[in-house]
Amino acid sequence: MKGVLRVATISGIPVQIHWSFSLLFFWVYYEGNKFGMEWNEILIFGSLVMALFFCVILHEFGHAFSARYYGVGTRDITLSPIGGVARLNQMPEKPIQEFVVALAGPSVNLVIAVLLFLGLWLFAPSPWPTFNGTMAEMFASPSNFLPILLWMNLIMAGFNLLPAFPMDGGRMLRSLLSMKTGRVKATRIASFVGRILAVGSLVCAVYIEDVILGLISVFVFVMAGQEYKMVKMEGVLDRQNIKELMRVDFSKFLYTDRVQQVVDTFVEGVEKNFLIFDDWGRQRGILKRSEILSAMQKKDFDSDIDKYTTLAAVHLNSSDSLKVAYGLMQNPDHLIIPVFEDGAIVGVLDQKALDDYLKAEQKK
Repeated sequence: MKGVLRVATISGIPVQIHWSFSLLFFWVYYEGNKFGMEWNEILIFGSLVMALFFCVILHEFGHAFSARYYGVGTRDITLSPIGGVARLNQMPEKPIQEFVVALAGPSVNLVIAVLLFLGLWLFAPSPWPTFNGTMAEMFASPSNFLPILLWMNLIMAGFNLLPAFPMDGGRMLRSLLSMKTGRVKATRIASFVGRILAVGSLVCAVYIEDVILGLISVFVFVMAGQEYKMVKMEGVLDRQNIKELMRVDFSKFLYTDRVQQVVDTFVEGVEKNFLIFDDWGRQRGILKRSEILSAMQKKDFDSDIDKYTTLAAVHLNSSDSLKVAYGLMQNPDHLIIPVFEDGAIVGVLDQKALDDYLKAEQKK
C-alpha cells in the first residue's frame, strides 16, 4: 500500500500508519483550541486520542489472530484518522468463521473496558469520569484519562457492532444471512443495510458538525458497494474453472538460459511473464515482465535468466476454480502460475488473462 510508514511488525504482521494519520494531530489542536484548552490540556487530550488508537490496534489484532486460527493470514494492519484496517488475505467463507472473526475485534474493546473498570474500581475513587465544568475540562483532566478511555472502548465496541456492512456488525449480519440465503444475496442485503445506516450517520455527522463521523459514514457507504461488487465477482469466478482460461502454449526456459533468449520471445510474442525450470524439469520460479524490462534497460543480455528469476513454487489444478487462482494472484510474485493435470503441467494461467476475463464479465 502506498503512502504508509511501517512502525512495527508483531507476530509477523506489519503495523503501518497511513500518511493521512498525521492530520489527526491538527484535528486534536483544532478541537482543543475550539474548547479553549491550554497547551498542557491539549497534550493530555492528544495523549488520550493516541491511547484510543492503541486500542484500535489491539482491536485489529483481535481480527488478525482469530483469522489466523482459521488458517487465514493478515497482510498488514494500517491506521488512518478514521480507524484501523486489518487486511486479511481473504475473509473466511464459512459463516460461523466469519462471524467469529468479525466479533473478535469488538470483543477486544470489551475486554479492555472490563480490565479498566476493575482496575479503577479497585484502585481509584471511581471508574466514572468526573464532570465539574466544561467538556474541555473533562477531557483535559489527568484523573479522567482512564475512565474516559474505558467509555471510549465501550463506544468503539458498540459502534463497530452496528449492522453497517462492511463494519464488524455488518459482517456478522452477512454471516448470519449467509446461513440461509447464500453469500452473494446475503452481501447484497447487508450492503443495502450498511448504506442506509451510513446515510443516516452522515446526516447526524452534519447536524453535530463531527468531521470524523462524517468521514466514517462516507467510507462505509463506498466500501459497502465495493464489497458487494467483489463478492459478485467471486461468485462468477467460483463458477468457472481454470481449464477454460489457461493457455496451453507457453515458453519454457531453463534458469541457465541467457536473458537475450527471453527478450526475443518477450518482444515478438504475447507472453510477458515466463515460467523458469531447473535441469530436472521442475519449476524453479518465474521471470516477471518488470524484471525483463529492467534487464533490457541495463542491456544485460548475456546474463543467466536465474539472475532475474523470482522463486515461486505455487501451482493450480485444471479443475480448480478461477476463484482459487484469483486468491493466489493477489501476491505480486504470482503473475503466472503453472496448471497441473494428473501430475503434469498442461498449461499456465497468467494474470493478464484473468484480468481480461474479469473486465469482460463486469461489462455484462
